[in-house]
Amino acid sequence: PGLTKSGRPYIIFDNVFNNDELSRMMLEIDLNIKPLMRRDNTGGTEKKHTNAVFLNEVFKDPQASNVYKNTRKYLATQMMGLLSAHHWAFDALNGTPISESIQILYYEDKDNYGKHTDLSIMTILFWAYKEPKGFEGGDIILDDDVTIECKHNRALAMSMKLAHEVTPVKYTADEPNRGRYCISNFYNFLNHE
Repeated sequence: PGLTKSGRPYIIFDNVFNNDELSRMMLEIDLNIKPLMRRDNTGGTEKKHTNAVFLNEVFKDPQASNVYKNTRKYLATQMMGLLSAHHWAFDALNGTPISESIQILYYEDKDNYGKHTDLSIMTILFWAYKEPKGFEGGDIILDDDVTIECKHNRALAMSMKLAHEVTPVKYTADEPNRGRYCISNFYNFLNHE
């Protein structure tokens, strides 16, 4: 757990998923999600230089998705308890009805995501790649201050309005599909209109 220079909280989780969960998610991404990814009209800003798609564009029923089912563990009592104990900003979502949106991104050679803030109360980013790792870079910089290394099966939780960017990926593999995958979960308060 840590704070950036502006006092924004973040926390890192390693080995988030077991091998079975990870295998099912990566297979789903390769077969169902990656073919629908595109570089334009995927939300965010002109600073995004990567392929992406929102999960609800792929699955009408999110319960049919392994990505959705497995990333729900982020909201499990134990993880929310860890986040809440770390900083009051995370505690605001604990036990509160929330809305969630999930975007899957894939980074290859020279892909990056410039400095931006998300429009969510909390964001959890999960990184994965096929081993052996086929790229360099793809690290995340928080608040121009803290660099978090892109590691396989790692998640980063951060509070709202935390400026962050993804460093350019340099592809080093000889075969395709060895780039950086990111599953971005965006959480907001549920609108009770």
